[in-house]
This record gives sequence, C-alpha cells and structure tokens, in this order.
Amino acid sequence: MYKRQVIPRGQPVGDYILEGLVRRAAEASLSLAAKGEQDRRGAFLLAIGVLSDDSSLLRNTPGLEDVFRQIESSEERKRRLSRLGIPTVFARQDWAQHFCVSAALVHLLGPGSARSLGLAKEWRDSQGDSGWSFADLAADLAGIRFAQSILSGQIPLEAVKTGFQIVDFIPPLKGYEEDIPFSRFVNAYGGLFGKRTNSTIAEIEKAIENLPAYPGSFQKPDH
Repeated sequence: MYKRQVIPRGQPVGDYILEGLVRRAAEASLSLAAKGEQDRRGAFLLAIGVLSDDSSLLRNTPGLEDVFRQIESSEERKRRLSRLGIPTVFARQDWAQHFCVSAALVHLLGPGSARSLGLAKEWRDSQGDSGWSFADLAADLAGIRFAQSILSGQIPLEAVKTGFQIVDFIPPLKGYEEDIPFSRFVNAYGGLFGKRTNSTIAEIEKAIENLPAYPGSFQKPDH
C-alpha cells in the first residue's frame, strides 16, 4: 500500500500548493456519500484537472467544455485563480497542468485518448515556437498512470488524502530534453513515430513504474 514519505525541505511553494490541492480534492471526493466509489474516484480526477488549470484549454475543448463549465462557473473560476496561488510540479506551473489535466482526461476519455492528446500537443508544439518537450510528455504520462491507479483502486483516495507527494508519482522531469525544434526532432529522433522517440518514451514509462508509489504498492487486477 502506498505510504507517505517525508517531504524534502526546500520544496518550492507551488509544489506544496499542488500537494495540498490534491489531498483536499481527495478528501472532498471521499465526502460524496451519495456517490459510488467509482464516481468518487472520477470526481477526484476532474477536480484536480480543474484546480490546476488556469488556461482555457479544458473550458474551450469541443465536447468537454460543458463538463468543465458545470463543474466550475466563470465566477467561481475567477475566485479560485485569485485565491489559491499557483500550483507547480518541480517549480513549473506547466508541468502541474500536464500532470493533472492528463489525469482528468483519463476519466473522461480513457488512457489511450489522453496519451494521444498529449502526443498530438507535443507534435504541434514541435512545429511552433516552444518545440517538442519530452519533459512535458513525461508529466502527461505520469498523470495518466496516476489516474489509472486511482480508477482501478490500486491506490485508494484515502492514501492520497493523507500522503500525496509529487516525488512519489512524477519522475525528475528536468532530465528530459525540451524545446526541440521540428527539424531536429525529425532528424535526431525520427519524428513522432521514430525509433529514438519510442525508446525515450519507453524510458519515461519505466521511470514512472519505478516511482515509490507503484512497485509493490498494489496487486494487479485479474484480466
């Protein structure tokens, strides 16, 4: 079973904010007595997706906008953004959004679609100013894995409520290359389906599986 570890000193304020938001979201979801267990898990994932996102991505995505506007009105969103502070992962706000939004998308669309959306976004970014980022993609994949563990019950909401820590669920992202321009991404990595791209993604997924939250923390479901 996943157990809380000691939080390292010197962690960025935004990381503490995110950890607090995730824990409180788990606590609030557990209090939904009228809901079934699976509904509570889904509500938790939607909550962290909303709480971490200050962009218009979710609210303006076709097919998803109504869901997120029902969860949080425009006025409620303004109040949240003015009061909660900026949640981060390893001091980066964008990584917090990648992790939490990807987790919410798993509940709404499934892990395959959430993964495809993450890859598609990086492909678009590679052709723009920001470039391809394996660090961003790693945050996406970590969020997807986290959501799968929540929805399957491998990690219960009670454990998240009392002990969620970023370092247990997200690998060190600064080790992955970012800002890769399109020409270099194609030439050096082979593009979206290139051999080096696939091997890097496999390394990321292995790093996620080796995080403290996962090895030995659950029994795999029968198939």
